[in-house]
Amino acid sequence: DVRIFEVLPLLLEPGKYSLKVTAMDATTKRSGIATFEVNVKDFSGDGLMMSDLEMAYDIEPEDTTKGSSSLIKANRRILPNPNRYFSNEDSLIYFYAEVYNLSEKTVPTNEFTVQATLHDAFGYELRRYALRTHKKPGATAVLTDAVPVKGVPGGAYELHLEIKELATGLKTSAAKRFMMIYGFEQLSPTMS
Repeated sequence: DVRIFEVLPLLLEPGKYSLKVTAMDATTKRSGIATFEVNVKDFSGDGLMMSDLEMAYDIEPEDTTKGSSSLIKANRRILPNPNRYFSNEDSLIYFYAEVYNLSEKTVPTNEFTVQATLHDAFGYELRRYALRTHKKPGATAVLTDAVPVKGVPGGAYELHLEIKELATGLKTSAAKRFMMIYGFEQLSPTMS
């Protein structure tokens, strides 16, 4: 019942990879292996693109002059939620994403919008969160935010993000599935 967070900082060419993780109990020497497919996207194209949506338990600003940690990205400490289970005790779901290839065009505006929506397992929109407007910091932007989920009943959901560049009208989007549960005690060993 212990969560161990480890981030592997790897520089990989775009493509599909297989990641194998082995964990071993130092005392009993029992071990377990998990294998994951890793798809590294290519963001070198001309169109507006967005990274995968990373779900997190918490995101907060980090002073990087105090040292380094594998949990720090873009001067933010991100406590990831890789299995994407949230309890009804959680009032917010944090997320992290990156937007690539924002245009240099700044007329009529140098801004882009972020629209977050919550969908049920069948794809129906349940909640539309407040539209956020951001200044373009350059060709790439980092997005961190949180959406309220208080009162959302247990079940499977999907968080959608749509980015729209106001000067060009170009759009990109990403979505990530997650589960709302009534308490972590309801997780069986096969769900972890």
